[in-house]
Amino acid sequence: MNGLQLISFKEQHLHSMQDYLKALEPILIINNKTNHLQNHIAPIVADWPGQLFLRKALALRSQPNIPQEIEFFLPILGPLHLSLNSRKHIILIYHNFFEQMFHSVFGNNKKLAIDNLIPATLDVYAILFRSGSFEKYIETVFRIWTFALR
Repeated sequence: MNGLQLISFKEQHLHSMQDYLKALEPILIINNKTNHLQNHIAPIVADWPGQLFLRKALALRSQPNIPQEIEFFLPILGPLHLSLNSRKHIILIYHNFFEQMFHSVFGNNKKLAIDNLIPATLDVYAILFRSGSFEKYIETVFRIWTFALR
């Protein structure tokens, strides 16, 4: 991130598509002067519902209240969000399995400490992404997305 310069910092509530469009205004104002986004895309790391609102704005970009420059932005799910969402998803789906396995190992007198069980999806962020194994990261992300579609 050498040469990175913070151009704006403003606390905002992001609860609607309009809120997200308003948050992008400072970038679009600067782009109108510099054209830095011309022929480029700017990834926006967002979790749910940010993904939904940004994708909705992209789908509705032909409407007059949506700036045409919205097409320069690409909403992506960041590696940390992917890891956390995957962990939560797996625990919610397989909670009964984890609970039964826990009690079969430790007995029925012990309380299930689900927060101590860390699914393998943490490897996506902790190991693959931070180590720079981009190809393995993409392959694993695809597998997790495929699993989540079931």
